Amino acid sequence: MCCLMCCLVLLTVKIAIADQGYHPDTTQLRWQLDQQLREARTGISVLDQHLDQQLASLPGKIAATANDIMEARQEANHVSATVTTTVALGRILRTTGALLNTVTITTATVLGIIGN
Repeated sequence: MCCLMCCLVLLTVKIAIADQGYHPDTTQLRWQLDQQLREARTGISVLDQHLDQQLASLPGKIAATANDIMEARQEANHVSATVTTTVALGRILRTTGALLNTVTITTATVLGIIGN
């Protein structure tokens, strides 16, 4: 896209600063203007083709980026779920182990162990 803009600017500058001096021979001026017109048309055609190619590839790039973002979020969610499950399982095992070591299991004992 930057190349496209540079070509367009250079083409505009070339046309703008063309020799505008006195030409007693109008055939030379006409030839120069025709040459500039042909160059401008060629440049515009090339730029138009390049722009069409860039625009044609845009939907694919957007879809690929969206898929990459979704995959990254799914992976982050998977890691968070794994960590949360591991913490919950550890808490359950610790509570169960503490309950197995007590001789009498009462509501107060269970709440005291869970509260810690």
